[in-house]
Amino acid sequence: MNFLGHKVKREVLKFQEQAGLTLYFSEMEMTHFEIFLGWMHQQNWNINYISRYIRILKKFFQASFDEGIHKNTIFKHSAFHVPNFKSNQVFLDMEELDLIAQLDLSKAEKRTRNVRDLFLIGAWTGLRISDYGRMGQENIVQVDGERFIYIPATTKTHQELYLPLHPKIKSIVEQRQGNWPERIGNLQFNRKIKWICKKAGIDHEVEKISFSGGSIQRKKYKKHELVSSHTARRSFCTNALLAGIDSVDVMAMSGHKKVETFRLYVRADQLRTAKKLNKHPFFKAQKA
Repeated sequence: MNFLGHKVKREVLKFQEQAGLTLYFSEMEMTHFEIFLGWMHQQNWNINYISRYIRILKKFFQASFDEGIHKNTIFKHSAFHVPNFKSNQVFLDMEELDLIAQLDLSKAEKRTRNVRDLFLIGAWTGLRISDYGRMGQENIVQVDGERFIYIPATTKTHQELYLPLHPKIKSIVEQRQGNWPERIGNLQFNRKIKWICKKAGIDHEVEKISFSGGSIQRKKYKKHELVSSHTARRSFCTNALLAGIDSVDVMAMSGHKKVETFRLYVRADQLRTAKKLNKHPFFKAQKA
């Protein structure tokens, strides 16, 4: 059982204690599931966090069913799930990425410059920080006269990836005389990238929408406050789609395996549709 599995087990035990119920796979009914779901909402958990818990619970259900421990198939019921909520996590567009790239950090400490360059590498590769944070010059390879970024095995999904070497990344490496920026801890990284974005003028107000405690929550932030290491990956996927790259190709580069997950992840779908429709004759002024 992995870390998340142990965590789900602890929360189920906590629920049983507070609700005065004992849950058994063999006896669980939809009523029990609905009570458990209601309890999770009362903890003010994010809907996507709850959805992850339910997916793990279903895996436990399936494994114990396969091993003949019980014959209860309630976990296969269409209502035994929690739909993901598409929150409006921010991404940085091409102009904002340029603002970060052009920001004068000559007087800033080395770690700050490292964070800026690593973030931009993430924004031009679509990799997770666990991958773009451990890359080096050895990951730039030449195949048939063309240069690529090569990842033998991604950290999370263990996929082999070849990615186009974007001119922006080439420029970063050249400015560093071939040296790759060093990674720092996630906490410091996220704190510094927020500061960098603020210095770059990425400070307009945005509204963050989330689903927590059983209801939609809306709160306003300065955009730089919502930027993190993961924003680089989201920015790549969104900008690539807006640039007209096919979603299948973007998923191949980012390592997303499920279209549903990818669509929840990117911020381009609605905007891309609006831009496409904006060119349609229906939305053009008609001649008198």
